Amino acid sequence: MLFITACSKAPVTNNNNITESLPTINTLAIAYLTSTGVTSGGEITDDGGSSITARGVVWSTSPSPTISLTTKTIDGNGSGLFSSNINGLTSNTTYFLRSYATNSTGTAYGNEISFTTSPYTVYVAGGEDNATGTERYAMLWKNGQPNVLNEGPGNAVAYSVFVSGNDVFVA
Repeated sequence: MLFITACSKAPVTNNNNITESLPTINTLAIAYLTSTGVTSGGEITDDGGSSITARGVVWSTSPSPTISLTTKTIDGNGSGLFSSNINGLTSNTTYFLRSYATNSTGTAYGNEISFTTSPYTVYVAGGEDNATGTERYAMLWKNGQPNVLNEGPGNAVAYSVFVSGNDVFVA
């Protein structure tokens, strides 16, 4: 495993004589990749003696992204495993991603991974029941993102997709 930290701060001793240091975190492998989204996350194996106040992943088209960027997730706090879903990426683009964890000493980063989004857009047609199961909606999923095609009462299902240029036809 590769461990990368944001800085080389020396451990500090708090008022309770407990030595605190940066957390230890590992970036999880890519679990789901489309042309516009990805799922990753991290595992915080040591909180450094201080509570984890923020955790997530940060990404960029340049190596070594930091939490100063707006392209990051905020996935709660505490140690252990967490998952991060990223959407709105540009297709056919290489990104650099790493997990982060912040405690009172500072922010530590997990190992950096790179990935390239798919150059293709994937469409899937079908149907999905509403929350109560009383109606069925025709659906179109574009790169895993659902879109309801019909509104109002009634049951419907989409069976096929035809793409011509920027036009998408569903039957």
